Amino acid sequence: MAFRRVKERCPVAKKSVFIIFLLMIFLAASAMADDHPEHKGANIESDTRAKNDVLTKMESSKSYLNSAEKIVAQGENKEAASLLKNAQLMMKEGIFHYETAQYTYSVEDFIEVVQLATHAMILVSNEQNWETRELVMYEESFQTQKREAEKKETTIKKNMEEAVVFINTAERILRRFPDESAFRQLAEAQDSLMISHAALEDNNYYGCLEELDKSYKLATNAIRDAYKAHGISFVFNPQQPVRN
Repeated sequence: MAFRRVKERCPVAKKSVFIIFLLMIFLAASAMADDHPEHKGANIESDTRAKNDVLTKMESSKSYLNSAEKIVAQGENKEAASLLKNAQLMMKEGIFHYETAQYTYSVEDFIEVVQLATHAMILVSNEQNWETRELVMYEESFQTQKREAEKKETTIKKNMEEAVVFINTAERILRRFPDESAFRQLAEAQDSLMISHAALEDNNYYGCLEELDKSYKLATNAIRDAYKAHGISFVFNPQQPVRN
């Protein structure tokens, strides 16, 4: 009888249990990030087993997204619908990254799909609960900023490594084939690389990328001019650094 009275006083008991369940799912989904192959030093780009693991994550993310779509369709929550749309777009991006063998990015995309879908479902089940709504929107904003920061960091790291490789290559070539014009361009490339470090310290993401791109091109031109000055045929069509 006591349990019955408590139940009568708490008409949202079932909904609260459902919310807790969804939050548990969300926490489990977030924990997927800790199993990220990059954090374990695995070479995910060339590991066949890792590729199969990404395929498994893709299929489970699709299934989870389908469940979220059915739940969100039952309500008329615009914020939930917006989050679900973002999850659908991220799913397409994850599939694209998988099909183009960019498995590291693909895993990150599928993790984001689950997080967005979870937030959408929580909003739908708590349309009248403003406290939960604000909590979910705050968490989603935080996760979005975190993901963007991580992507920026990854992009800058790749571009910086690319610029350093070409500068080092230019230095080696100029020791064998010295040329005044090429030396000037190499010096400018090194300056741009230093400026990119300063921009990064100031959290100037676009400024950093711009200087890295400039450094990369100058180093490439230095290599070309050094060969050209010594009558060596040089055909080079490098892939530009990654930009997100």
